[in-house]
Amino acid sequence: MDKSKNVIHLKGLNGIRAIAALSVIIAHITGELHNFGLDDSIFGRDSNGDRVSILMASYGVTMFFALSGFLITYLLLIEKQKKYRIDIKKFYIRRILRIWPLYYFYILIVVGVYLIFRIDYNEEMMPFYILLAANIPLIIQSSLPFIGHLWSIGVEEQFYLFWPWIFKKSHSKLLRNSMIFFFVFYLIKVLSWFYGFNIILTAMTVSRFNIMIMGCIVALLYYEKNKILNYISSKGVQVFCWVILLFAALNKVHFSSSFFDHEFMGLITLCIIIGQIERKNYIIDLDNKILDFIGKISFGIYVYHPILIFLSYYVLGKFKESKSLNYFIVYTLIITLTILISHISYKFLEKPFIKFKAKYQIAKSKA
Repeated sequence: MDKSKNVIHLKGLNGIRAIAALSVIIAHITGELHNFGLDDSIFGRDSNGDRVSILMASYGVTMFFALSGFLITYLLLIEKQKKYRIDIKKFYIRRILRIWPLYYFYILIVVGVYLIFRIDYNEEMMPFYILLAANIPLIIQSSLPFIGHLWSIGVEEQFYLFWPWIFKKSHSKLLRNSMIFFFVFYLIKVLSWFYGFNIILTAMTVSRFNIMIMGCIVALLYYEKNKILNYISSKGVQVFCWVILLFAALNKVHFSSSFFDHEFMGLITLCIIIGQIERKNYIIDLDNKILDFIGKISFGIYVYHPILIFLSYYVLGKFKESKSLNYFIVYTLIITLTILISHISYKFLEKPFIKFKAKYQIAKSKA
């Protein structure tokens, strides 16, 4: 029996991961250009004077969240279809085997770098990272060097503490309950913005559970073959979404307020996802070998790149001139090094756990 026939292959999803990962690393390299003696505002600044390259990283994470909510929910739906129930224990074993090995290995590396380079850090914040709650230091503006970006992994793990239980208990009301969850979360966010509750708004913007629940909702619609997908996968919608994504990559998508920017980008991402997996009017085919390769190692790309940026400017130092060649050297060196390290990590650290994880998978996915 050909086991590959039982593997779900949703085309283009690794391509989405690749775009998101590259967006984050390019933005973070740009934010550190001053350490190389280069201009870190080459993508411009917004009306507040902040570097707009940060938007690229933030939108990249939003893409990850939307994709994660979609794929996890779709696989749970297939699992329920096959077994008529959800095995919560196996779900958490799968999450642990996929996330924890690289996550904690990287933290150990960073602690070693702290010691070797005698970098000061707030030790009181470290337990938040160990307990997969790195979003809390970010919210209170106390992130630690080189691991501050792990906040997004903490957010995902926190979301999946309760989402499988909602999924299991909701039965036929899952779509309704998901929509209620989204609107309640979004309402709190809007009211926080309107009344100036900045700490709550920051917490909501960082946590972005509503972006993941958007992915869950679209997965439910896709599974049920809802007619709305015909509009989402139409050529006009797909062209519009790719134009917006292009402008976002060029940092030309800005909002005067922050209560709908990530929801908008999450929706754009999900429309592109549907276009890719439906294979209708997808405009750009993300199902190719290069993007598939980058997408497979995207977890490593996301995790390792901050420490590699630091080591690169430690070795290279500051350039005397802001020549185009120097920008090319910095971006090429760090991106190439990150992809190489991530590939090695995937092969020797992550893949053995992924293979072991397969024992606990009911719905197997090539994505």
